[in-house]
Amino acid sequence: MSDYTVRRAFITLVREVNAFLERGIESDLSLFGLTYETLNDIENLPMILELAKDVISKVRAHYGPTWDDFGWNYWKYADIIEAQIKNLEPIVKKMIENKPLDLLEILHNIKPVKILPDGIDYNKYSDIIDDLNLPNQMFQLIFVCENILRKFIIKILNNNGISSISSLGFTGLTNRINSRKNNESKRTYLPIRGDHDVYYLDLGELKKVIINGWDFFRGKSITQSFISDKIDSLHAIRNRVAHNSGALTEDELKSVETYCREIIKQIDPSI
Repeated sequence: MSDYTVRRAFITLVREVNAFLERGIESDLSLFGLTYETLNDIENLPMILELAKDVISKVRAHYGPTWDDFGWNYWKYADIIEAQIKNLEPIVKKMIENKPLDLLEILHNIKPVKILPDGIDYNKYSDIIDDLNLPNQMFQLIFVCENILRKFIIKILNNNGISSISSLGFTGLTNRINSRKNNESKRTYLPIRGDHDVYYLDLGELKKVIINGWDFFRGKSITQSFISDKIDSLHAIRNRVAHNSGALTEDELKSVETYCREIIKQIDPSI
């Protein structure tokens, strides 16, 4: 999830910088050792941030706060770039120093979205919702829901004497966990995940743990169809936005909020 968060911020930054370059902001890529191809490589993040700062400087210098180009407000989009620079600067510092980065060093500035249903104790999930920092509301909602699902899975497995996902014998999921651990160990500038291998699984894979291990989760206030339908719906919306950089309609955002609340309300009594 942490890797996903960083990449989402990076995608947003590059998209907005590219949009300004296409509109004639005269920042010379070559001065920063970049091309349009290398601008998309997160390994070049230190110089990409310098380019982004140059773009913002030129926007502020040559366009007023109300400058609007057929519905495209220059300062508004410069603000988006500034927000992502702030999110990614701790990553750049650690990349330059080649040091590991704690998750809270990235996630310390954005306030949490309060998505828990009425009657649920926020203190119970303070480790998830405190200091939450994600690019937009949808990702905040899903982040909280996804990590409460992880707490639920860990609790049920621990209650049955199972300490890891690999102990369940799900070969495909175990291989993905091991691959992600190996890849992350080579990139020390990325934030460190939780201490259970469930943190190396995405939302769709969490569903597979519950469905494939149903004997452990049976009778925990959820049905297979409920958890499958809700997670599939959330996963589809999140993937569409992440892959196409699209914005959600108000109705879609309400659906995300509803699905997250329903999942949390159902699994909370078992945590």
